[in-house]
Amino acid sequence: MSIENLNKAIKGYENKKKVRIRLEKEEELKEQEKETKYKENEKKLGGEKLATYKKILAWKEDFIKTKQFKKLFNKDEDDIIIYWGGWGHKQPSYGGHGCWSRIYLEKSGRLRYWAGYKWMPTGPDFCLDQKTFQKLSYDYLNKLQQDISKGEIYKTIAKELKEREE
Repeated sequence: MSIENLNKAIKGYENKKKVRIRLEKEEELKEQEKETKYKENEKKLGGEKLATYKKILAWKEDFIKTKQFKKLFNKDEDDIIIYWGGWGHKQPSYGGHGCWSRIYLEKSGRLRYWAGYKWMPTGPDFCLDQKTFQKLSYDYLNKLQQDISKGEIYKTIAKELKEREE
């Protein structure tokens, strides 16, 4: 190979690299715009988000007073999964396949959010309270509330109990 051919190869490589960098910057700008729109929309939904969280909290407060709640835990069990979903701490289009989250109801009566990717619990992991529920998207909270309203949450709890037996 001659120096001239090497120079052509270098020039071709540099051109492709410039194109790739430009495309990556364009994609990054699109993602930033999408994130900005998502955050603006979440702010607009602030009142609805709070109302939805309050409904979830009301269900939890009622449920922890039941005999069924008290029967969920033994010496070895401190919590139970009540909801499975995608990531709630990011905009819905972020993450995708393999991204999961769980809402736990703890023996203490607290709700906890935990997220991961595929088989790894990568986080975040936090208790849901008056401050932290804001970290979750309105859509996520709304889906949780719908599961509560439809009684699906009890199916999830029953399934978790069955898996404990195995």
